[in-house]
Amino acid sequence: MGIQFDIIANNEIDIVVQAIYRDQKKLNLDDLLNLAFVIYAPSVNWSFRQGWTAFDLFLLIEY
Repeated sequence: MGIQFDIIANNEIDIVVQAIYRDQKKLNLDDLLNLAFVIYAPSVNWSFRQGWTAFDLFLLIEY
């Protein structure tokens, strides 16, 4: 079971957080978080990501 938030703060900043429950014995933030990062896009041609992504494919596509 999981939940994902995509918070668009403004035209330049986007915040993504995803938590997944996989029948873990311990329920803490480290075990539940699958990805959490901030995207800063100062222009249409440039975007920068900082944070933790689940897999490399997410860095290559927007969907």
